[in-house]
Amino acid sequence: MQYDIFLSYRRTDQPIARELVDKLEQAGLKVWWDHKIEGGVDWRDAIVENLTNSTMLVILFSEECNESRQLRKELALADELEKDVVPILIDSSKPKGHFLYELASRNWLIAEPQPLKKIPEMKTELVKLVAKAKAGDDLAPPPAGSRPSRSEKKRTQKGEAPRSDVSVKDARKVLKAAKKRKYRDFLPYRISDFLLMIVATISLISITGMANNQNDPNDLIVGVTFFFLLLLLAWGAVVFPIRYFLRNRPAFHALKMYLLSSLTMFAIILGAVALFVQQGLISESDANWEDTIRFIGVIWLMASAAAFVIYFALSSVRALWAFRRNSKKL
Repeated sequence: MQYDIFLSYRRTDQPIARELVDKLEQAGLKVWWDHKIEGGVDWRDAIVENLTNSTMLVILFSEECNESRQLRKELALADELEKDVVPILIDSSKPKGHFLYELASRNWLIAEPQPLKKIPEMKTELVKLVAKAKAGDDLAPPPAGSRPSRSEKKRTQKGEAPRSDVSVKDARKVLKAAKKRKYRDFLPYRISDFLLMIVATISLISITGMANNQNDPNDLIVGVTFFFLLLLLAWGAVVFPIRYFLRNRPAFHALKMYLLSSLTMFAIILGAVALFVQQGLISESDANWEDTIRFIGVIWLMASAAAFVIYFALSSVRALWAFRRNSKKL
């Protein structure tokens, strides 16, 4: 069965949800909420199936939502299925962390204080938004820095509306794919980065005259390798935060992936050291490379701290600005 609205709410807000569903159904809208789950049906399957078959996801957002893992899953699925999302703020809390970044650019309806008294206004606005969504109009601009998916680009070029007729099986696949895509931020290098670092390495070798000063070709191999790896690490320290910011990644997710990527690069460098020591290209008593790596590590930590202080500040300001811009007081 097709629905106009999939309603998500927390148990503590059930009286508001019940009243809103009654008013929306009286207005002729078809609303799905968890009270329609029949006995013996897996509630997870019911959520996937009915969110897939709904025009939009409406969230009654209160403080408890900030800790809801289930809401994260519903948002991820709605986003992958290109469903419109309309959050309604029903208390004095504000979205935090993940939800601030995920929902900041959505059309917010502010129904606090006394949300029960504002049910008629909620109904009126949702009827309008459902009509817009069915007409194919965008309810809100995309988040800053976000890019449309390939499938979305193809549909736009063909003049097609966002997909809504996805099967439940496909919806599960989409949700799994969304989880996998989180790890695309791991080591987000591009081919152009490697080409740039190769050119930079060759330039540094030419400027320092390393090729002319090395009698042993093995020493040149070691030097070139470390120049390349350290430059790659330094470049990543600069461009990773920029790419996460442009991709509109939540700050904590960006920090996690940045640390994971950087530590992996350090592990590669240490692995190269161990390999060169094993092959006899570096003497175990040679402290120069240890000092160099230690120095780079300290610089990396300082640069990372500075980068993410700025990252948190800019991301928070951008998200709060978007939240206020897209909020409509009822």
